[in-house]
Amino acid sequence: MVPHGTTSVAVVDLENLARRQRGGVVDTAGGDLSDLLDAHLPAGCVRVGAAATRSADRFREVTLDDLQVTDDGPDGADRRLLAILRELPSTVDDVWIVSGDARFAHRALMLSRQGVRVTVLAKPGSLAPRLARAATRVIAC
Repeated sequence: MVPHGTTSVAVVDLENLARRQRGGVVDTAGGDLSDLLDAHLPAGCVRVGAAATRSADRFREVTLDDLQVTDDGPDGADRRLLAILRELPSTVDDVWIVSGDARFAHRALMLSRQGVRVTVLAKPGSLAPRLARAATRVIAC
């Protein structure tokens, strides 16, 4: 999923960040989701998004390197992204978690303790305090 030699990875919880679909464009609080990712993620960052099967079509236009589609229920996308974070190549030193979900707090803390820079990009008001404490940096979008 994440190529060996990669140094920067973003896991994007698409359903957590998106608010609604408007004219085929996935909208967030700040506008188009692809524009939001382009504005914040570093160049060369591998983008992996996840969404449940029932909503995956909404996200086909979002600029991602990999879209993981899961039918594992409401937390299936979270579980898929957590699995990706557990299997990162040792070359990764910069992780972006695009979600405010507390489910990512433990993994963010473990990565931080390993010396990985963890940035959380989340909607205002939806950032879990545990995740914010575990991150190296937090950006509200």
